[in-house]
Amino acid sequence: DLEIKHKELQQQYRSVQRENEECQEQNKKLLHGKDRYRDENVKLKNDLSHFKSHYEHIVQMYFLPYANRKNLQYNARDATTLSHVLVPLLQDALEAGDLRAQVQSLQAGMLANVEKVESVSDEQFCRDFAALAASIKTFSRGVKIPADANLGNIDTVLKALLLRKTQKCYWKTGSRKKSMIEAFIWSVLIVSVFRSPFHMVGNICNSIANEFRALFLNEHHDGWPVPSELAERWRYTTAQQLVDVVGREAIAQGITQNEIKDMRNSMLDLRRDACKVVESVFGSLSPNTDFSTMTGIVNKAVQLAQQMSLQRSRIQVFWPYIGEKFAVGDTPHLKSIPESEDIEEGYVAFIVNPGLTKWGDSHGKNLDKRQDLTPSTVFIEA
Repeated sequence: DLEIKHKELQQQYRSVQRENEECQEQNKKLLHGKDRYRDENVKLKNDLSHFKSHYEHIVQMYFLPYANRKNLQYNARDATTLSHVLVPLLQDALEAGDLRAQVQSLQAGMLANVEKVESVSDEQFCRDFAALAASIKTFSRGVKIPADANLGNIDTVLKALLLRKTQKCYWKTGSRKKSMIEAFIWSVLIVSVFRSPFHMVGNICNSIANEFRALFLNEHHDGWPVPSELAERWRYTTAQQLVDVVGREAIAQGITQNEIKDMRNSMLDLRRDACKVVESVFGSLSPNTDFSTMTGIVNKAVQLAQQMSLQRSRIQVFWPYIGEKFAVGDTPHLKSIPESEDIEEGYVAFIVNPGLTKWGDSHGKNLDKRQDLTPSTVFIEA
């Protein structure tokens, strides 16, 4: 009897043990579920905070100003007033979209009748771009920077377009300083001349450039619209009309007898301001440099920009981003300087000068096809 009783107790013990193990497993699952729900709760709180801030931003920036203009009542605590503002706002947005489509349709019809475009060969663009680059290089070699001068501490230089994300450690040697001067001058030219197809005559065309971006969206390199037949036709016919009004030679040299005083001042300011920026940075470091030669460099840049703006294909000054991958044979838009030419794979550490890139053909077709006419000159780090 004792033996039978012992076996029964053993069976009961094993049964209780299994139940205990099952309870422990369920407890683990519950704890895991508790952690998961806690994490999800934290995420939901973060999402709620994120969407709440966006909602408040939209209300402050769009809803309230619109409601005030239309004399509509809006109360954040009353959800029904949301529709009182949202419905007319959406109706206005749809009407604005229809209006924009009508404007683009009218422009397309108008531009189809106005096409005066002279085609320049890729080879000629390469030669003109190389001539501009050579002028900048020659000028940079004439700027004599003292050996102990640290260009990496000059705020204007560090904020320049092609230099702003480059580490300071790259600008210590004499040859690197020359490269830095080149990159700085290119930065000045990009911002003043090449930032749009219309800034060849200066800031007087800010509104035209802004309209170009607004009509066709600034989702391409350097805030330009993505190349399309309508966008390029608008660009080159507008540029041609600008050239007709001002004069090709007048734009190239910055001298015009045009009756529009603001146009004359804009072209003069373009050259004066570009030269002034360069001299303000390097004048005290290299007092014997003839900074007036910068005017000739700006004139060359303007002549090139004028030819670029009149083409049916999109031709644009193009440059890589710092840290962009480089591989010999796979990155034709990048060219290493001699100092790093032995590196077959690496990344862009700094830019010396940008390149020239083309989209489409001489007929303004195939605008999704990219061709790198001149590669950007860069220093590669392994």
